[in-house]
Amino acid sequence: MKENETSSFGEAVEWMMRRFRSSGELVRGAAAAGAIVLASGQVLSGCATEVVGAAEAELINSNIRSWAQERGTRNTHMVRYDQKYWTQVTGCGFRGGCTDYEFFIQLFVQPVPGANLDDKKVGVVYRLPGYRAPQTATGHYVRTYDDGREEWHVPVRVRSWDGSILTFDAWYEDGTWYYDGAAGEWRKRTWFDDNGGDLYPAAIGPWSIVSRWWTPEGQVTVGQDGVQGILDFRVANLDWDKELAMVWTTDGWQTTNWSGIGSGPNQFRFVNPLEPVIDGQHDFEHWRIELDIPEPTQRFEYAIVYRHGFAEGATQSEVWDNNGGRNYVLEAEQPF
Repeated sequence: MKENETSSFGEAVEWMMRRFRSSGELVRGAAAAGAIVLASGQVLSGCATEVVGAAEAELINSNIRSWAQERGTRNTHMVRYDQKYWTQVTGCGFRGGCTDYEFFIQLFVQPVPGANLDDKKVGVVYRLPGYRAPQTATGHYVRTYDDGREEWHVPVRVRSWDGSILTFDAWYEDGTWYYDGAAGEWRKRTWFDDNGGDLYPAAIGPWSIVSRWWTPEGQVTVGQDGVQGILDFRVANLDWDKELAMVWTTDGWQTTNWSGIGSGPNQFRFVNPLEPVIDGQHDFEHWRIELDIPEPTQRFEYAIVYRHGFAEGATQSEVWDNNGGRNYVLEAEQPF
């Protein structure tokens, strides 16, 4: 985690510190649009499947987070996720509501001439909050573009009580084999895109990743003494080297201020991990900012941005908690 000045933000850290892993802009006087791209698209059917096979099971049991990362080669020319996915709710009943979310993840792969199509597969390895073992989902072919690349869609079905966020890497078995001299066996050639080791997130909405978290201490006053008090947030632990910041104003966005991670007032600081914690790893964190803005004001308005994806070769992205596009507003109880 980086400490930043109020005007700035922030596979290097150990495997076991990294898991759980796309953009928004603040609109003056209004707020940013939600960051996670939940594009509308065609409705597809399908369901994720568990990792199968003794080799995959052995990798999982040996604490390796993804068999694709361990077995394959990182190559975004051969397989690439362009940060586009969409969702739908399924399993909807008359009385029970909807029990499932279904994510559809769009991937692009480069076909290999002469490959055995029976051995060709495309998919993702994903992880849900509170679950240590990753799972595998396979996709289906959609179309071929003029430049030769293929588009595939990977459906991942998640029960609603398992949460509304997942992280994943993309993998591609291109239908060819190679002899692994070290292992003494023939293996399928596998490529993967894992965002430089930081993985990719998918969520039902930005609130799944960062949101205001109400605590007994979380009270803020606005008035002649300025802005004083505490704000707490629940943040998905997508990256160890995450950046968290508040953009705020006390004069209706005539001036804009930024507060990042650091020590002292008006800076974000980590408080503690949130449940569940499995094998020392936690999927969510409690972050706090203690506000001490002395200038008198009638109105304090703010939004929160969470940036991640800082590994070499990763695509940086950001998520906004902006009260559904309206920003958060706190006003003085009495005009002055």
